[in-house]
Amino acid sequence: NLSKFEKLNKNALAYRGMDEFGNIVNHAVYEKNKKHALGSNMAVNVINADSVCDTIEFVKNHKAIDSIAINFHTPYPGTEHVMLPDTEKAKIIDKVISYKKKHYPLQNSVSGLKIMKQKDFKKYCWITNFIITDGTRFDTCPGQALGICCDCGFCMAGEMHCVMRLKPDTLFAGMSLRL
Repeated sequence: NLSKFEKLNKNALAYRGMDEFGNIVNHAVYEKNKKHALGSNMAVNVINADSVCDTIEFVKNHKAIDSIAINFHTPYPGTEHVMLPDTEKAKIIDKVISYKKKHYPLQNSVSGLKIMKQKDFKKYCWITNFIITDGTRFDTCPGQALGICCDCGFCMAGEMHCVMRLKPDTLFAGMSLRL
């Protein structure tokens, strides 16, 4: 039997190809010792979808990680095969919402999560500065140029949609992260 840590790392290994989860946890402990508040991020896909709840529990119980943001895989060319079907994404969103309502340390707002079940909501990606791994900067989301906005998994798009509609829970979640 694998421990929860080993299962989470196994999922990270399958996708990232190295001990990514262990590196993240070690870095979190190091940064926390420097008194920094740390949040984590999970991009949910077909490889790691079964570990969302375990990951949220892990973050809640880990003294060096303060919170987690849940996102979903966006199907950039060549990666479409790891995107979750809409029905599975909706089920995971409902699970994440149930954790949020139990006051788990989730950065996402309930309103922001709910909007992510839709494909056609208005996105405000021009607000965000996008920098990809090679250092290239974009004024807007690179997915916009590729025409994949309807399958966007970046939950900040849902959060910004809700901010523009002055959803109280989204405004409060954003302020909680920054204050």
